[in-house]
Amino acid sequence: MTSVDSNARAMVIVDAGHVGGRVAQALREFGWQGRIVMIGVETHLPYECPPLSKQLLTGEREASHCQLRTPDA
Repeated sequence: MTSVDSNARAMVIVDAGHVGGRVAQALREFGWQGRIVMIGVETHLPYECPPLSKQLLTGEREASHCQLRTPDA
């Protein structure tokens, strides 16, 4: 993917987890300026799975450092 049509109204991503978060990041990196809606059952922001499953459980990393973005981003 090299460019995104940012004239569209909104982009809907049906996954509010790690993969959906990465898709949203990629859209922004490729120039998408429209609204992004993520649909999923998660009650928290997208997070990085490996650090959550390894570093968080061992105490090497805090949960807030596993999120893909901050709530205000």
